[in-house]
Amino acid sequence: MSIIEVVNKLITTIKPVSISVAILAIILHAFKFFKGDGHGKAEAKEAIFWAIVALIIIFSAEHLIEVLRTDMGW
Repeated sequence: MSIIEVVNKLITTIKPVSISVAILAIILHAFKFFKGDGHGKAEAKEAIFWAIVALIIIFSAEHLIEVLRTDMGW
């Protein structure tokens, strides 16, 4: 098995799990944001921000891999 096949298999395996974990984190921290005090709201807001950043990175990496697959013939 080549390194390219390993990377492709890793991406197809990890992507659905990471997206669902990031969405679950956003939902859980949204509840904490609405029910928390001042300190809890600040922590929840930061956690929601980083979960959204993680989703953006996941989709950007997927797009980059698709471009490499089509342009480089992977």
